[in-house]
Amino acid sequence: GGIYYKITDATNNTVAVTYKGTYYYTSNEYTGSVVIPEFVTYEGVSYCVTSIGYGAFGDCTGLTSVVIGNSITSIGENAFINCSGLTSVKIPNSVTIIGDSAFRNCTGLTSIEIPNSVTSIGDYVFLNCSGLTSVVIGNSVRSIGSSAFIGCSSLTSVVIPDSVTSIGKDAFYS
Repeated sequence: GGIYYKITDATNNTVAVTYKGTYYYTSNEYTGSVVIPEFVTYEGVSYCVTSIGYGAFGDCTGLTSVVIGNSITSIGENAFINCSGLTSVKIPNSVTIIGDSAFRNCTGLTSIEIPNSVTSIGDYVFLNCSGLTSVVIGNSVRSIGSSAFIGCSSLTSVVIPDSVTSIGKDAFYS
């Protein structure tokens, strides 16, 4: 379906979404709207899609929206870094981890809802997301990483639940 995968566990038949080529910043393959399925079949074997890997959608400036399947439990570091055209991301309740710099420089994002399943927001996750105006953080999040929302100059509304016990250095700077 135009999405690249990497087998993460051949015994349990799991895969991660990845990029084409050697480095994420040289592929830039994904454009428009992308729907990440829960399962894919390769050579007659069904695999569960459990994660979005490091840099999977990195530098895909033509990517506009992403719907993440309910089987995804983690969004890796740099997963959507520099996706300036990205305006919509639906994160399902299956996601527990959002890696460092996952949405860094996604200037087209205007709002984000972190589901209740997520327990921590990594460092630099939304750094320089200058279009971001509102953020709702799920009630299971215990920590917000350093510089998580640095440079989010349009941010006017953030709902931080009582579950948060730690906010990293410069989390809301600028």
